[in-house]
Amino acid sequence: MRPFRGQGNDELPVIFTYALAENGEYQLTHRVSAGTTADFTEPFKLTLDPAELGRI
Repeated sequence: MRPFRGQGNDELPVIFTYALAENGEYQLTHRVSAGTTADFTEPFKLTLDPAELGRI
């Protein structure tokens, strides 16, 4: 298995979020790389920049 290195100009880390669709399959809902802020609403409200995870 190869470690994830991003794609194109991605800054690491990258967060992927998925939601369970009505057909029972998971669908990608967000793909957020470091330096980009994303607003999540499910299962609760959260604003996150993946770059901040390395500072915790």
